[in-house]
Amino acid sequence: MNTTRIQNTLEALFQDSARWLHPGRRVVFWYDPEQQFTSSFNELQLEGVEKLQLADTAFTVKYHLLVEQPNQTFLLYAPFPEPAPQENWLLDIQKSGLTFSADPAALIYADLGLRSRRLEIVIREYDKFFKSRKRTEALQAMGISPDSDERGLLLAMLSVLAVLKVPDAGTLIRRVLLGGLLESDNALWSDIERFISPEAFWEVVQEHTDFPKQNPSLNKLFVQLLITHFAKSLHGTISPQLANQVITPGQRAYAFIDQWMRDQQDSLGWKILSSEVAEQLHIFDAIENLEPEVLFEAASFEVVDKVLIRTCVKTLQMQMGQQITELTPWRTWLQARHTLIWFPQYEKIYQALEAAIALLEFKQQYPEGFRQPAPLLFKAYASDLHSFDKAYRHFIVKSDDAQGDILKGLIDDVENLYTQWFLDSLGEAWSNALSEEGKGARGQGEKGKILPPAPHLPCPPASFLPASTPLPLSWELEGIASQTRFFGRYVFPILERSDREKVFVIISDALRYEVASELQEVIKKEVRGETSLEAQLGVLPSVTRLGMAALLPGSKLELIAGDDDVRLDGLSTKGALARQKLLNQNSRVEATPGFLTKSEKKGTKTAKMYI
Repeated sequence: MNTTRIQNTLEALFQDSARWLHPGRRVVFWYDPEQQFTSSFNELQLEGVEKLQLADTAFTVKYHLLVEQPNQTFLLYAPFPEPAPQENWLLDIQKSGLTFSADPAALIYADLGLRSRRLEIVIREYDKFFKSRKRTEALQAMGISPDSDERGLLLAMLSVLAVLKVPDAGTLIRRVLLGGLLESDNALWSDIERFISPEAFWEVVQEHTDFPKQNPSLNKLFVQLLITHFAKSLHGTISPQLANQVITPGQRAYAFIDQWMRDQQDSLGWKILSSEVAEQLHIFDAIENLEPEVLFEAASFEVVDKVLIRTCVKTLQMQMGQQITELTPWRTWLQARHTLIWFPQYEKIYQALEAAIALLEFKQQYPEGFRQPAPLLFKAYASDLHSFDKAYRHFIVKSDDAQGDILKGLIDDVENLYTQWFLDSLGEAWSNALSEEGKGARGQGEKGKILPPAPHLPCPPASFLPASTPLPLSWELEGIASQTRFFGRYVFPILERSDREKVFVIISDALRYEVASELQEVIKKEVRGETSLEAQLGVLPSVTRLGMAALLPGSKLELIAGDDDVRLDGLSTKGALARQKLLNQNSRVEATPGFLTKSEKKGTKTAKMYI
């Protein structure tokens, strides 16, 4: 044995305070029954340590240690076997000190900084493991506690085989299972059998998960852990064909699987194993008839999502014709899936289902349709009814993105709901409302609610916008802002506040009000500043060229027969240059058509319009 190695180990032994249970002087006994290390003992140079070779004069040695030099640190070398306790006259001193040996197992024991002498025997029992310098150094690098017992040492050794940095029962078990549920194909399991023992692994498993050690196997272990997790997450009783696989009490098994599922590195491997077990045990057949209130928080198997989605689609299709069940619980159940492991794979489908639920709940709010006076109906759409358009758009977008045919029948039903109920009912209600308003306007001596053409709101200069000039193509409802008032209502007041004010007007043709509503919410979240959203009554006929012209400052809109131009105060509005000319003339500000272009002139009132 290399004397330098022995010296280094002894120096570490004397200096490592964690090995010693008491302060003060330190005494190390070194028994060498074969007298192999006498020369090494003689060569040792240990600073601050007195070397003493024992003979048969135990009383003299004891007197020397306790009376003559009670504070001196000693290395006592005994070139004979350790005496039995009843014959060891130095046993009291030995019990207060430490025992050293220079054989390989003893040196490893010393290098690991352990206190229990039993662990030196354990190291000898697993000599195959310690024949690898790499494994031994990895074990030493773990820095296991000096007070570790046999189970702690074996856990650390198993963790070394699993290439872990620290002893960790949960991660160890996970690594073994990820190696494959069939022992013959699992490389890590082969290493456990070769260098340690399966029994040591199953001891760790039982302590960490409560899995019983009787006739264990990796497949049986994972199946029972997974079924136990499934049973714990159900809001009801598990099916009889799975109940016999549940570990009791089960809390540790549940926590083990739950932690594994949430681990970013290992969750993919867990999904693969879960799918294998689901197919092996025919989980779909076992749960397809369970109620959603039982399943909605279970995530142990992917087929849970499939069962819930199928049930939800069937429920919604039944709801299309008439109200059968309350849909609020479905919102809760689907929302619960958002934080679970399989959600990303079914996110588009869940979002489509949530949109379909919103559509049906909206329909339930209007069992009698939308009939009401025109101004109220206009305001109702701006405040509430546009949400049906939004939910429909969300459903169509998400269902188009979803994979598979599971939503196919529901898509047709939602299309019919939107076109045949919402659009038809709303269109009929709007037409009837306008008809009623028109009748009121023609009544004798009755003030009509469809107002006659009216002047613009204030817009400079008065000579360009006569207060009494009518707009032949405009129409208005009482209390409702009109598109023909846009420039005077929104642009001009900003320009009037200061010569430095600038206005950017972005016109998006056919942008639906519900999209604008959603855009406003996005801007609030992502851009600092204030936003407001207002609806305006459009012009008739509702065509782009007329709608764009109505946004410009002026007083008289005209459609010319046989011409696709719209004239405002006799000026053409066809093309960007024509609209720029009209803006400059009718507003006395410098107008720059284009997309957010920069003004070069300081102090100039500028209306910038994307036209």
